[in-house]
Amino acid sequence: MSQSHLRGLWSGRWRRPGRCRRVRPVVVAAVVLLGLATALPSCRAASRWSLFHMTPAASDYESASLGSEAFMNDPNLVWKCSAEGLHEGLLTALRDVAAEYAAETGQPLVINSGARTLRRQAELMSAMSRGQIEGMYCRQGYPSYVQRILNARQLNHGTLDAETTYTILRNRDDGFISSHLFGAAVDVSPTGSNVALLRKLLTRHGFTTLDERQLGINCLHATYRRAPRAIVRE
Repeated sequence: MSQSHLRGLWSGRWRRPGRCRRVRPVVVAAVVLLGLATALPSCRAASRWSLFHMTPAASDYESASLGSEAFMNDPNLVWKCSAEGLHEGLLTALRDVAAEYAAETGQPLVINSGARTLRRQAELMSAMSRGQIEGMYCRQGYPSYVQRILNARQLNHGTLDAETTYTILRNRDDGFISSHLFGAAVDVSPTGSNVALLRKLLTRHGFTTLDERQLGINCLHATYRRAPRAIVRE
C-alpha cells in the first residue's frame, strides 16, 4: 500500500463530518451581514433619490423631510412650525421668495403653519365660525362636507367638537379641503410685512395667495400650484 494511500485512509478515519456542517451556517451568516452592510447605504441613497416609490404620504407629500433641516436654517425664513412634510418644490420656491423679499426689505418671512394632519385640520375647523369655513372652503363650490359640518353644528346647538368634525372629514365623498394636508401650502405671517410685495413675489414663484385677515385670521395663505392635489383621508 502506498504512502499516499495510507495518508488518505488516516485522514478519512479522523475527518469530522459534523465540523463542516457547523462551519457552514457561520459562513452564510457572515455573507448575509456583509451583504446588508453593503446594501443599507445604497437603500438610503436610493430613498433619498426616490428610487424606491413609497406611498404618497411618505414620498410625494413628505419629499422634503430628508432635507428640511437646511430650509429650517435659512436666515431669511423664520419657522414657527416644522418644515417636515412640505413639498420639496414648495420649499425651494419659498426659499427663493424669502431671498428676494429679504433683499428688498431686509426682513425674513415668518412661517406660522405648514403641513398638517386631517385631525389637526378638524381641530381648526371645529373652532371656526360659519363665515370663516365658507370663506375658506367654499370658494370653488359648496362641498358636501361643509354642509354636513354646519348641519351637525346646528343640531348640536351651534357647537361641534373636533372628533365629530374629524369623522365627517374622514368620511367625506369629495373635496381635498386644504393644500396643507398634502404639504402644498404654508401660512405666512403678515404682521409687519409688506403684504403687497410678498404676494407679488409669491405669485411670481408659483403660489396663489389668500389674505385671510379679511376673514378675521391673521394669516397670508400661500398654495404652491405646481404640487399635485390629493384627497387625504388618513
